[in-house]
Amino acid sequence: SGGLRSAVEVELGVGDIDRSLENALHLKSFGILSYDDEKGVFIARHNRGFSIGSKTEFNENTLLHNKFIKQNKPIIVDEIDRHFRNKATAPAIDQYKKYGVEVLVPMTIKRRTVGLLALGAKESGDMYTDEDLQVLEIVGAQAAIAIENALLYEEAKK
Repeated sequence: SGGLRSAVEVELGVGDIDRSLENALHLKSFGILSYDDEKGVFIARHNRGFSIGSKTEFNENTLLHNKFIKQNKPIIVDEIDRHFRNKATAPAIDQYKKYGVEVLVPMTIKRRTVGLLALGAKESGDMYTDEDLQVLEIVGAQAAIAIENALLYEEAKK
């Protein structure tokens, strides 16, 4: 039952985040990617509405990492596609676009990257506003702590 309990605990934290975002923004799809710093990849941990397999890996990109993720700034995929597209960033951008990810919200604790929240389109089809992004920064900070605790709990059990 140990494995189940930890999975449930991870899901609980994630479920709360998903629900609060759902209530605020009415998202068609939502996912959580945890960061594996040894491999330098983000791994899909939670997915609602995206057509991605669990454990799908997203390669990180140094420019995006330094410019956005490390600075704790949400990434609007269309904007980075317009302004930061080059040979190096294209694979990462195209992978997010392929899955319909519109916004990525960094989850960081003390400048260490825990992962990303991946948001799809809103059900309304509206664009994300500056207000949305402010809410998302706060949610990202809270989510980072929840996910960190869940992962630490899993580690401790091993």
